Amino acid sequence: MIQIYNATVDDIAGISEVQKETWLSTYPNEEFGITKEDILSEDFFSGDRIESRKKIINNQNSNTKFWVAKDEGKVIGYCCARKEATSNTIKSLYVLPLFQGKGIGQMLIEKAFDFLDMKNPTKLAVAIYNQNAISFYERLGFKKGKRFDKNPEGPFITGKEIPEMEMIKEPTL
Repeated sequence: MIQIYNATVDDIAGISEVQKETWLSTYPNEEFGITKEDILSEDFFSGDRIESRKKIINNQNSNTKFWVAKDEGKVIGYCCARKEATSNTIKSLYVLPLFQGKGIGQMLIEKAFDFLDMKNPTKLAVAIYNQNAISFYERLGFKKGKRFDKNPEGPFITGKEIPEMEMIKEPTL
């Protein structure tokens, strides 16, 4: 049975693995010249990335939180969200391909919505060609926003960038 938990430092390797596997299955795109090699050039297990996640998870008062979905103790999905004074951001939401379409993303984002101040707008970035994610977020009330000139995360070492757009969920009163 799949359950959602607040992430612990013991989940960080699983979070990194989910991110890597999901990126490999989602982001290569012939039209935009994004290859599996581009994705693999990303260091999903970098010391900086692990330390940043550890710092967030260990800080009970952080404005950023991680949740994990687990199946038999294995991390199969995660969500990271940040709340600020006037807006919220869904930083990431990934579910392993084998487990997609089973409501796990919905369960994860509901945890984020419970944490966030939904009286403020909630924003996220999505690859413009990731129609599954766009449709998922639209079902949750997000609307398509502006396309980013540059990927906020920066380019791969090859110089290529995943084209992204913003999606926004207006505040609920």
